[in-house]
Amino acid sequence: MKRESLKKTLIKVLLPFGLTLLLVFSKDFLLQYTVQNPGPANSVEIGATFIQMNAEALNLDWKAAYKEIINDLGINHVRIPVFWDQIESAPGIFNWSAIDWQMKEAAKANAKVLLAVGHRVPRYPECYAPAWTQNFNDQEFKQSLLNMIEATVLHLKDHPALEAWQIENEPLAKILGKIWGGPTCREVTPFVTEEIKFVRSIDPTHPTVVTFATTPWMASQLRQTLKFDSDVIAVTLFNKLFFRSPVFNGYVEMFKLGFISPLRLAYQKAVAEHQGKQFWIAELQAEPWGPDGPYQFEHPEDAYLSMNPERLTETWTYAMQAGISKLYFWGAEWWLAERNKGNAAMLNAVKKLMVDRK
Repeated sequence: MKRESLKKTLIKVLLPFGLTLLLVFSKDFLLQYTVQNPGPANSVEIGATFIQMNAEALNLDWKAAYKEIINDLGINHVRIPVFWDQIESAPGIFNWSAIDWQMKEAAKANAKVLLAVGHRVPRYPECYAPAWTQNFNDQEFKQSLLNMIEATVLHLKDHPALEAWQIENEPLAKILGKIWGGPTCREVTPFVTEEIKFVRSIDPTHPTVVTFATTPWMASQLRQTLKFDSDVIAVTLFNKLFFRSPVFNGYVEMFKLGFISPLRLAYQKAVAEHQGKQFWIAELQAEPWGPDGPYQFEHPEDAYLSMNPERLTETWTYAMQAGISKLYFWGAEWWLAERNKGNAAMLNAVKKLMVDRK
């Protein structure tokens, strides 16, 4: 009798506690279904990330590729990473030639530029600190980072092509608890809020952007990213990619993970806007991601397992139904490289989407 009574007491105490814990943990998961897809926005601004060294790695004339993207494809927004090791090879000695050229060409094409600055910037291995920072302690590293950011912002803040500053790239990105990126990557999460305030103090005119990765809903970085208090938060939207880890190796379709699928895009947009933030897509996947990264495949045709015109259209449609009004394609250099090999399918698919959205 006493045992039954104890059991009932435990149920009365633990059940409400368990349900409360579940609801707290699942708040966003449950609330996402209260937001309907608004449908396509009245106008959509289309951009693309451009990375000089990526174009060169794909055997493109990088200047010709850049001009084609901003002049011929109808893409009038471009996201350009500022690679720290390329602009500051020695402390305080800066080389702006490549960035200045891209900014000048963007201005001539009436295109606007989102410049990504920080220790982490787009394209693996993500982290591009100069070799001379290798043995710095955290404080020395942080000060050198802020010095570079200050020099960059002062150099470019009055450029007519500048639209916004991206501060770091996916600063919360981790895989199984480890920082995503190459072996030299340092933790930048503690710096981001300070970096945003620092950039604003130098350039109060242009907005700041912080990005975060598409993840299963229970690992969503939405709320944490909002805490950085940038003007814009932007998601990197990947649909299908090869995931390699100690516990699983294989292709993952992010939109088809069932119960653990990422939070609905329309909901994430609504949460951001409720807190007064704009919500963009910083990277809409338009290139393959296989077992050895974006472009290394045993058979060239395997690239199209994770990215092809049909999958691109699927991802695009998902974004449009969520009412996204600004997005940047990820993979423009690859489309041009494939076209040069005689396969223009992806380039033509992008062109079709650009026309159809009008």
